Amino acid sequence: MKTFRRFRLCLFGFFGFVLLNSPGFAQEGGSVRGHQPLPQARAMIYANLSDPQPFVTFAVEVAATPDSMRKGLMYREMLNRDAGMLFVYPQDRRARFWMRNTLIPLDMLFIRKDGEIESIVERHDTQSDAASLSLGPVRYVLEINVGLSQRHGIKPGHFVRIDRGD
Repeated sequence: MKTFRRFRLCLFGFFGFVLLNSPGFAQEGGSVRGHQPLPQARAMIYANLSDPQPFVTFAVEVAATPDSMRKGLMYREMLNRDAGMLFVYPQDRRARFWMRNTLIPLDMLFIRKDGEIESIVERHDTQSDAASLSLGPVRYVLEINVGLSQRHGIKPGHFVRIDRGD
């Protein structure tokens, strides 16, 4: 019980809310048989923290449990252009991602605890076991359709903020 409580408290940090018990599902992302509905939120991208408005926003499903993180976007056949999945780690770590059983080419945005984008990896090689690693410790990983980072001008050094919509 202590570990679970500590995990929930970690999520309060930068984002300021607990997503684990949020009802709903990012309808924009689509659903697949066998996938449980996940909490939903909005990932907003800012060039810097003083910007009043994000320059792009994605509707995201939040994967914050070991099971939801393991499944990720596996077996999904589509992901709407304004949708994605946010992986939330309970503590900073070097993230390692692959494309096993993933049918959608993805951009992976590795994000530090303070919301700064550390690095971005484009993965066109669907269903691959090749690993993509963050450069250093990160707290979050945002997956969106491949090429959207480049199309929207999202770069390392930009910031991600999450809004649950309450």
